[in-house]
Amino acid sequence: MINLFLFLLSGAVVAWGQPSSNLFLAMVAAVCGFALFWRVAFKVESALRRFWLATGWFALVQLVQLAWMTSIEYQGIYILFVYGAIALGLGAQFGLLTTYIHRIPFVASASLWALLEWSRLHFLCGLTFNPVGLALTATPFSLQAATLFGIFGLSFMVMLTNLAVWKKRWKAAACLAVCPYLVGGVLWNYHHSKLKDAPTLSVALVQTAVLPSQKMYFPERASDFISPYEQWARITALLSHVHEKVDLVVLPESAVPNQLSNFSWIHALGDKLKADMIVGLDGEEDGLHYSSAFFASKGEVQRYDKQILLPLAEYLPFDGLKGLTESYGINEFFTHGKGPRIFHSKVPIATSICYEETFGDILRQGKRAGAELFVNLTNDNWYPNSNLPQAHFDLARVQAVANGTPLVRACNSGVTAAVDSLGNVVAQLDDWNHPAALVAKIPLYQISTLYSLWGDMGIVVVSIIFLSLTLFINRRSLFVNKIIKSTL
Repeated sequence: MINLFLFLLSGAVVAWGQPSSNLFLAMVAAVCGFALFWRVAFKVESALRRFWLATGWFALVQLVQLAWMTSIEYQGIYILFVYGAIALGLGAQFGLLTTYIHRIPFVASASLWALLEWSRLHFLCGLTFNPVGLALTATPFSLQAATLFGIFGLSFMVMLTNLAVWKKRWKAAACLAVCPYLVGGVLWNYHHSKLKDAPTLSVALVQTAVLPSQKMYFPERASDFISPYEQWARITALLSHVHEKVDLVVLPESAVPNQLSNFSWIHALGDKLKADMIVGLDGEEDGLHYSSAFFASKGEVQRYDKQILLPLAEYLPFDGLKGLTESYGINEFFTHGKGPRIFHSKVPIATSICYEETFGDILRQGKRAGAELFVNLTNDNWYPNSNLPQAHFDLARVQAVANGTPLVRACNSGVTAAVDSLGNVVAQLDDWNHPAALVAKIPLYQISTLYSLWGDMGIVVVSIIFLSLTLFINRRSLFVNKIIKSTL
């Protein structure tokens, strides 16, 4: 009964130990959530059974944290199979870690986990959701530790702390548990004193709150469709309530359907508000289609093309899947964009589109190209009535902090907000699904972070070094033992 209780307790602590769920559980998960599970797992003698126990436990955790994927209204039943496969795959990663933690040093085990999480970025569109380091982003102080090695560095610390607790190395565990808060607290206090004196940029963020079937014509839901003219009229009405001077107006990803008149509307609104405009629209060049962000300023237009595309919805990874996409009415796909594009408004701006902002290295590209502000255009209403918007926002916030750059987000539906370079929410719309225009004065204070210097490669190289040293030492020990035995 005690083992069952610890199994369930540890699962609950880790599953809901995220900043969007529960602050207290997040802090507990960062210290001992996994350690509680390992106390149960290592009462099982069979290594194979431990692997499957750990795989099942972590898969259940992922089913909770990825529950937004069960919103099938626009994705169809097939997304449930993807949901289960992802949970099982992530569970297998944890099962692999659990198989080896008693055989290699703590630092090597934490390194292995950091590399396993990082490896998720390199299959199809990558999977950035639910790194265990998110547990350390629940407070503004521990969040600052992301400026060193990013989100995977935080995951490294979470696992290292839990391993120390599991082995009852109490002094080491206490030091490791406190370290992110102490280091982050020092960084936060130093920069917060300067933040209040920083210049600001006034931004109007438009949340259109238009459902996919209202924005695009679906024959089976023809009555839902709203014409592009009426969609622009609604956007104009929202901006008519903006009575103060703004420097920049931002509309979300794929703000309206692709129409020849879109740029007339954009220029007219920009002229009326005397502001630069960034608008998400479909782009086309040389017969190729892109999911793009257009920047309009003083009659000139520039374009950034989305680099990270979602399989099936935005690009076709395998030709054999074309029949599946056609059954959902998807016949055309986007082309991947190449590299960052800096828009020169009152300050240099790097734009990301939707899921891209959860990749630290994508934002880092813009930072290193000279950006002083991140702008994100998002549409989270493909999973209506789910927790996706909050999970998406939590990841975006930590990546902005890791790169030391303020972020503003305009969502079709989702968390439309402005976040300063320390992760403080400057302004936010409370209702994810209500049309509105949010005016925010975003402090332009930037931080030169170590993460922006080396990106994810920082923790990757460190982890590889630790694992290599472990392998070298273990082989040397085996070699020495063989020599000793042969001489006796």
